Amino acid sequence: MRKFRVSFLGILGLFLLIGLAGTALTQVYAATGKGSPPLPKSTPAIVKSANSFDPGGVNIAQEAQTLAARWSASVINGAGWLHLMSNHDRNKDVSGTLPNGQPVLLNYIDDAWYQVDGQGKVLAAVTLQKDLQGQTRQVSILQDGVWQNLTLDTKTPSGEPSVPQLDYGFSSNAMRALSQGSVLSRQEKIVSGRAVVTFTIHEEFTRPVQLAGYKQPVVSVNSTATFDPQTGRTLYLERVLVMADGEQRLSQRTDILTVERVTVPPAHILELLNQEVTR
Repeated sequence: MRKFRVSFLGILGLFLLIGLAGTALTQVYAATGKGSPPLPKSTPAIVKSANSFDPGGVNIAQEAQTLAARWSASVINGAGWLHLMSNHDRNKDVSGTLPNGQPVLLNYIDDAWYQVDGQGKVLAAVTLQKDLQGQTRQVSILQDGVWQNLTLDTKTPSGEPSVPQLDYGFSSNAMRALSQGSVLSRQEKIVSGRAVVTFTIHEEFTRPVQLAGYKQPVVSVNSTATFDPQTGRTLYLERVLVMADGEQRLSQRTDILTVERVTVPPAHILELLNQEVTR
């Protein structure tokens, strides 16, 4: 079997959040601004399916980019506020600890509010990390090009303003991974009575790699993103690690819950933009 040399940042960056500054994911946006119910996590994936594979992968990567761009254009279509919410489930052997002594949440809700300009670039933001009981565990804000984590009392420059990536950067990573020797594939299937298309980036390490939080080393990673083929909206993303003993482990799933444009966020969200870390 051919071994591929890969960039860890490319594959792992699909699902990592740096603090709370990562772009939130969302599920469904309609003209009404309301989302439809998320896909059940326990639903068997395939009722009927048709598989296809492009040896070069370029057509597959371009299709993913086209879908992501279509969805983004329908949502980020002018200055205003975006409300994005996503559910994150992670499966690790060991969880870390935050600087304030609290455990790093493996399962959480990301609730994000972004103010964008006419080009869709983020001017200001408030992101809340909540546990599954709805309790806010971390709060971060973006103001004047600086992310401030109000919970951990830290500041981080944001760099150049950018447009929120509603597919978590999957489509751009697909083309980049292809250039690094990865394999791309696509699959059309029916999930809960809905036609979807799933794209997979398969990256195989030249030797087993020990990733933080896992007892066994990892030999390859399959990262997938599932889209609505008509609207281009991203429905959910998954990452499967293939461990040294052959176990295929679903290490993370992100379900996109809400995308909506709002005239103005709730008052308590705007009030957070007036706060500042103490150091």
